[in-house]
Amino acid sequence: MSKEDKSEQAICLRVNKQLGTKEIGNLLEVSERTCSRWLSDHPIDLDRRRLIKKEEYEINPQICKRCEKPIELRERSVIEVRRLQFCDHTCSAIHSNTHKEGRNGVLVGNSSGRCINPLCENPTSGRNYYCCKTCVRKSRGVQSKHFRQVSDKNQKGSIAEAAVAFRLALLGKSFYMPNGHVSKADFVVTSGDDTYKIQVKWARQARTGLPGADIKCSCGRNASRRYLQHEYDILALYDLFSDTVYVYTFDEVKNKGWVTIKEECAERWDKLRCLTLDAMAV
Repeated sequence: MSKEDKSEQAICLRVNKQLGTKEIGNLLEVSERTCSRWLSDHPIDLDRRRLIKKEEYEINPQICKRCEKPIELRERSVIEVRRLQFCDHTCSAIHSNTHKEGRNGVLVGNSSGRCINPLCENPTSGRNYYCCKTCVRKSRGVQSKHFRQVSDKNQKGSIAEAAVAFRLALLGKSFYMPNGHVSKADFVVTSGDDTYKIQVKWARQARTGLPGADIKCSCGRNASRRYLQHEYDILALYDLFSDTVYVYTFDEVKNKGWVTIKEECAERWDKLRCLTLDAMAV
């Protein structure tokens, strides 16, 4: 094709399709400077160019990656819409949550489409693990027959202390309740020449997860702090729902402000014996 033919074709592309010099140069395989010289008497009509681009977009629109519907132009330019993958934020969020990947490229989330709570198994949306907030709470075992009998919330501390005292009596331990002004502990267990302090806490249900308790004590008006090592040796967490006491040593929870019940710590009163053996070794 001669230069005269290319020049005529460049003018036709400018008049009919309102293409720019760079686009025309790429189509005709000529330099942008040459196209600019050929088209100096034929400037671009911007309004007509927008209309042509809009008509071309309607013939071949950008498709949403999730809902597979055409993405509308609205007040946006064609170039801006061509860069989009989703029609709105809703499609983007649903696609991202559904195709979230872990470190090894494995999809993160619940692929079964059912609530993973064994007592529910209702359908879930997307790759959610649970169908509602109620199912998010983990299983706490079999409900105790005394769970619904607590009418006064101020009785919780007394109930937890009574539950621990009952278990200490069953184990044949000698214990007493110290003066509150002298000691932070709720019980002092005596074993020969050694004494061990027990701090009792009520395990309350959090919004999500298993029950637990704040491991803090008051230190003045509207102030609290963590317990010191000499203030208790054993932490007893009482859960009325399952009527279980969870036993922890100070070393197991010394760096924690909140302690959650653990199945491996349920009724672990053998830790008292371990403390006795450690004291004898020393």
